[in-house]
Amino acid sequence: MGYPRKLASHRPGGRLPGPLGALAILLVAAAAPAAAQSRAPRGGLGVVRVFSELPLVATPRGNIERYWKLADARFEERVGAAGGTIEATNVSGVTLRGPLFYAEYLDARGRVCFTLVLYSWRTGSPGGPVGPGQTTRMFGLAPTLFPASRPVAVRVRLLRQDCPSPDCSMDRGDAPLRVPVAPLDGIPGPPDTARLQLLEAHSAASGPILDLLLAEITVGRSGSVSRVSLLLESDPAVGPWFRELVPLLKLYPAMDGGVRQQASTLVLVRAVLSSDGIGAERFAPRMRPWVVAVTRQLRGPVLPQVLQILLVRPPTVLRRTSGPTGQLQVTRRPPAPPGEFEVLPTVAAWVSPPLAAHPDRSAPYGVALRLGPFFR
Repeated sequence: MGYPRKLASHRPGGRLPGPLGALAILLVAAAAPAAAQSRAPRGGLGVVRVFSELPLVATPRGNIERYWKLADARFEERVGAAGGTIEATNVSGVTLRGPLFYAEYLDARGRVCFTLVLYSWRTGSPGGPVGPGQTTRMFGLAPTLFPASRPVAVRVRLLRQDCPSPDCSMDRGDAPLRVPVAPLDGIPGPPDTARLQLLEAHSAASGPILDLLLAEITVGRSGSVSRVSLLLESDPAVGPWFRELVPLLKLYPAMDGGVRQQASTLVLVRAVLSSDGIGAERFAPRMRPWVVAVTRQLRGPVLPQVLQILLVRPPTVLRRTSGPTGQLQVTRRPPAPPGEFEVLPTVAAWVSPPLAAHPDRSAPYGVALRLGPFFR
């Protein structure tokens, strides 16, 4: 596929990715909604490093048009997450609270390539009231997950909302929510995962991000991994390391209409070599040659999503908060050997907070994923 068998490490004294402060900020931001403001900036979801911002054709489905008029649908791919926004104007004639929309994103062949739950963010808090004729911008974000194909359209249905009128107070919408395979608690980082030592420097390795491995993982209804297929690799050390990492991911099974399903996901492991130019669209997972080659062979109406795992150089300065007051603790450590990388952790689950974990001994990992209460 044109990828080097041996990967670049960074020369002593050269520019190292290190903790990539800017990238870390991006991933922290990806774990939360857009900046806490009443309206997101038109150019993005509140984060600078965006792979792409794609305008979409929005099609309302079901009973959503009874309450909302949709406009300006967009899909964004960031360095650490993919997400969508859409403007919704209240046409119901009454005040609505806590609207949740279900969005299915389609590629040019009409295949579902991504799904999200969109929720309102107004006056600094989620789910505030939207009066008659008022417009809110609906957000959805899926940290670490990306489409395997370019979205061009979106189908939008109503999931639920709170309404004082007897005509719609019990209207929960009609969307059969489809949830992809995703890590329950995000991507774990050190010390839960060992570091990865890549091979010696190779002059052919260039660019801010280097693709190391593309795999397909099948997760059963119980949450157990039934199959791990390593599709493409650019370093022989990555495969064994990845197989040891898989059990730590706590992959929650896909769901369709609230029923857990056996399904597969693609996993793209990547090393961040530099922060320069990292936001170029060509580095979005769906644009990478490996993902393109695999996607072309897939059949069916639904594509698996791409779970991205980023590796970075181990930071020399660690900052953590502890205690009830959140006191900042700073730890310094010597630089890691050349060519050594570690997982950049993320903490957010799929479209949290609308989808919440509830204790359930019969469910995978002892929790069941359900839509949370209305936001007020």
